[in-house]
Amino acid sequence: MNNMQTYEVTLKPYSTYFFGGEKNFVNGNEDYLAISNIFPQQTTLLGLIRHQLLIQNGLLKDNKITDENMAQQLIGAGSYQLNTKWEGCGVIESLSPVFLKNNLNWIRKSELTKGFKFTKIKGESTYSSGNIKNFIPLLEGYTAKDAKPNQYLNLNSPINEDEIFSFVPRIGIQKKPSNLNREKAFYKQHHCTLKEAYSFVFYVTLRDTTNFSVNPDLTAKTLVQFSSTTATMGAERSIFQLTINKENNPDYLRYFNKPESSTPMTILLSDTLVNTPDLEMVEFIVSETQDFRQFVTKTQKNHQFNNFNKNGGNPNSPVKSKLQKLLKRGGVFFFETQEIRQQFTNKLINDPNYKIGMNHFLNSQ
Repeated sequence: MNNMQTYEVTLKPYSTYFFGGEKNFVNGNEDYLAISNIFPQQTTLLGLIRHQLLIQNGLLKDNKITDENMAQQLIGAGSYQLNTKWEGCGVIESLSPVFLKNNLNWIRKSELTKGFKFTKIKGESTYSSGNIKNFIPLLEGYTAKDAKPNQYLNLNSPINEDEIFSFVPRIGIQKKPSNLNREKAFYKQHHCTLKEAYSFVFYVTLRDTTNFSVNPDLTAKTLVQFSSTTATMGAERSIFQLTINKENNPDYLRYFNKPESSTPMTILLSDTLVNTPDLEMVEFIVSETQDFRQFVTKTQKNHQFNNFNKNGGNPNSPVKSKLQKLLKRGGVFFFETQEIRQQFTNKLINDPNYKIGMNHFLNSQ
């Protein structure tokens, strides 16, 4: 039997941080303004854990893997890419979604429809697929003029986003080849800060952690090493305090109350990739979208694991994946019946992306 152990991982930035999106200065992008995403992507967290396992178990020296076979046993043959078969990444069994933490409480993004009621009025509406519904969806009480700010929930207590996060502008000059227009070398970034009382938090479950240690400096070679440390994350290598604690009750849903709804409702707790045909099961969707790419690495000796390929000229550095669209955390799905909702959420659970903390949800009562 595999020896599983789940850990609570908290991430506290030492200063500002920057999680890049499509508007950045990597691989030829020349947007003047780049704004950090508030949350790290799940693939970023997976990359963080893989990188730390290599470092802490003595398999990474001068940014290169020292023993390819042992490294692949520890973290897998390469990066997990969305919608591919999940077979684990070495000893990494799964990740939960990332949330916020304030003292002992976990905090989720509030659903976009909080304070409004979904109703159906007489008429017809057409989906983007061309299918016709015999009703017109309506959110009672909602007007764009009086839209609420982004909020988060500590159990049922709302917290405005600006009470947790703030942005700090930075202006700089990007180093570029001399034949490019120098005016394009100037850029502005909005880095993010997390207020003092808050940190990021998620669970990671490791397997096969006994009889594995490969660090020659350790006398007891019986456990994979995974402990608290200082780590960098993201293309800007923002610095975080990484705190690791064993967790014997890894059920994050215990921190959240189920919302009430007269119509079967599902709230996204994490960014989610849904197959377009599956959306036909949903009566009404309230959601924002987010562009997604990831850095793809290879667990090979000549691969520079954490040396991002900013100019596209180093074949041994991580490269960017293709662009995909995600539904953002806080999005809401409404269903005609409980049975249809169950069919839909089963698809989310059985999707391989669920294992890395995407496609997670909370159902209404």
